[in-house]
Order: sequence, then C-alpha cells, then structure tokens
Amino acid sequence: AGVFHPKPFEETTTDHFDKTLVTNLRGAFLLSRAAWSALKATQGQIVNVSSIAGTQGFSGSSAYCASKFAVEALTDAMRMELQGSGIHVCAVEPGAIAPPIWDKTSEHSERLLAAMPAEINDYYGREIDALRKSVEETRGRAIPPEKVAQAIEHALTSQSPRLRYVVGTDAKIQLLLARILPTRWMDALIRSAMGM
Repeated sequence: AGVFHPKPFEETTTDHFDKTLVTNLRGAFLLSRAAWSALKATQGQIVNVSSIAGTQGFSGSSAYCASKFAVEALTDAMRMELQGSGIHVCAVEPGAIAPPIWDKTSEHSERLLAAMPAEINDYYGREIDALRKSVEETRGRAIPPEKVAQAIEHALTSQSPRLRYVVGTDAKIQLLLARILPTRWMDALIRSAMGM
C-alpha cells in the first residue's frame, strides 16, 4: 500500500504527514512484525516496496519522500540485524508505475490545492503548475505494475536475491545521476526537468 498526495511543505498538515507515514512506513513494519515467527521458522524473505523517491527528495512531496526514505532505512537496519539468520531483506525501488495511485493522487491533490489559501497559491503557483504537468507527463510514461511484481517475485524466489531492485528506466537514470552529480546539480536538474 502507498499514498502520495503532493503539496508544499508549508501546507502539509500534521494529519497529512502522519497518514502518509502510517500507510507507507508503519504498514511495512506491522506486516513484518505480524509474520515474524513464520519468517524465523522458515528463514523467509522480507521485501519492502520503497520508491526511487526514497533516495532523492522532490519539491511538493516532503511527506511521501520522508516515508520512502524511512522505508529504505528500515530495510537497511533489518538487513543488518538479520545478517546470518537466513532471513533475507531487500528493497524494491520503482520509479513511476501505472497503478490507480495516479488517478487517486490527481483527484485528491486537486482538492487539496483548491483548499489552499490564495497567498500560498500565489507563492507556489509556478511550482504547483510544474508539479501538475510533471505528474501528468510521468503518468504517461509510467511502467506497468507487473514489472514491479516481477522484481518482487524474483526477490522472493531467487536463491541469491539482490539487496535492491531498481525498477524502471527513470529510476535507474535518476539513481545513476544522483551517484555521480553533486547535490546542487541534481537539484537543478530535477527542477529543470519539472519545468521549475
């Protein structure tokens, strides 16, 4: 499960932030805890679905990025703790995928943006418009969810699963650029790509 409702940090309420973390992070924690006895008994696999947004923050998505960075940290800590136990822990890091989240995100975001005070819309107007455009463009080139399912299946069934599964060309390019470019350059590149 995952939720993504873009809005400026200034307009991100505590309730919105908490709901995002509960769905995107606490859900992964609770599921692993619920299956803990079976995992230990069978030396099972833990596959946390993160996002490429768990490696790079984006304008207008502070709650979502925070939740996915936290999923990455949870995965890393669990993997280190369970090293040698026979339980394998990995993260699947998709880029843009094409499930119903895009429709829900667009509808919910339009309601949230319409409810923002006029001065916020004035201040962030250019970024909000760029974010809307970027969401629509990303939605058009998103990969089918079956690609993510294939990565999860590999992680669950392989004799030597990877530690990270980066899924989608956009995610692979972004991760590569983030590794080689200075942070300021990466920020500028993302803002430029989003039309900001």
